[in-house]
Amino acid sequence: MGEKYLMIPVQDLRHLELFCKNCQTGVVLDLADSGKGFPKQCPTCGAEFDRLGGLPEILGRYRRFYEDLAKAPVNARFRVKEE
Repeated sequence: MGEKYLMIPVQDLRHLELFCKNCQTGVVLDLADSGKGFPKQCPTCGAEFDRLGGLPEILGRYRRFYEDLAKAPVNARFRVKEE
């Protein structure tokens, strides 16, 4: 039997969830809403999301990647192997 893959259109990857390493609280980011900033700390326990620095820049690059690929004149999809 062949491997199974889940095909996910780029436009469906609009929401990214960050989890606090201390309490596992999730914060959902809407990548299509570039007017919103990124959270600096966990809303539940107050732990810093960016302990080592650089997270806003990384998330900003990811947001730009998402925006560019979502606007591309192709039907781009991610292939995720099902386990």
